[in-house]
Amino acid sequence: MNQNKNIRRNIVPDKVISIAVICIYSFLIIFGIYSLTHPKWLVDVSYENKKQEVSSLVYAGIELSRKHQEKEAIEKFDEALAMIPDFVEAIVNKGVSYKRLKMYVPAVKQFEIALGLSPFDSSNIYSNLKDIYIETGDTAKADYYFKKAFETSHSTIDKYMKKGIHYYNMKNLDSSLASYRQALYFRQKMLTYYNDILEKEIRKSKTNFKLQITNDENVLKPYDSVGFKMNLNMDRGLAENYNKIGFVLALKGRYDEALVNFFKAVRIWKDYPDANANIRYIYDKTGK
Repeated sequence: MNQNKNIRRNIVPDKVISIAVICIYSFLIIFGIYSLTHPKWLVDVSYENKKQEVSSLVYAGIELSRKHQEKEAIEKFDEALAMIPDFVEAIVNKGVSYKRLKMYVPAVKQFEIALGLSPFDSSNIYSNLKDIYIETGDTAKADYYFKKAFETSHSTIDKYMKKGIHYYNMKNLDSSLASYRQALYFRQKMLTYYNDILEKEIRKSKTNFKLQITNDENVLKPYDSVGFKMNLNMDRGLAENYNKIGFVLALKGRYDEALVNFFKAVRIWKDYPDANANIRYIYDKTGK
């Protein structure tokens, strides 16, 4: 009797183990089937790989566009969009290529598609639309998109550079010059970069927090170091800013002031082709 009781006691745990093993195997089989039909991590990895490939195609298209091979560039952007149809960078650059070909209707369509995808940085899209409407003579729309580009830019310097280009295109040289000088003023202040970084991060976070930009120069005094000024003096953007100011001054016939700005540009960027060409032009024009 005692022996039979022991046998029964041993049978019960064996049944429990068997049931547990069956459950585990069943779970693994179900999980395996689900994994084959819903491989989320495989999808994620595949998408990331696809994104890298698409980015490479877009970069190749941009390089072709820089060489003025716009039709070939559009083919690259189309290849990218065949893989990821809502890849904003490909859509925008395709629009830019159409714009350079003066194919304004498809260019506008691309920019509108891009804006519909709510890109983080829409300022350049609005700026491209502004350029198209300047070219087609629709000053009301050009002015509207200029204001949108200005409002949506998260860079103080970029805002005033865009303003300078806009006024130059509108043949308002005084306002263009004033805008470029404003950009130069902000470009040389470390506080500008600090506030722009904050504003960019707040926009990325999509919160309703309103950034209170301070004008107190003492806020960043401990960081306004020699290193910042050294880096600033190697900034090609600063060289471009001086060149733009010089260019507008030259158009106004103020050649001596223009030369000062062109020389400031080449001190920062020795081989800057535009600034060097402008210096040669003034020398030829004035016989200096």
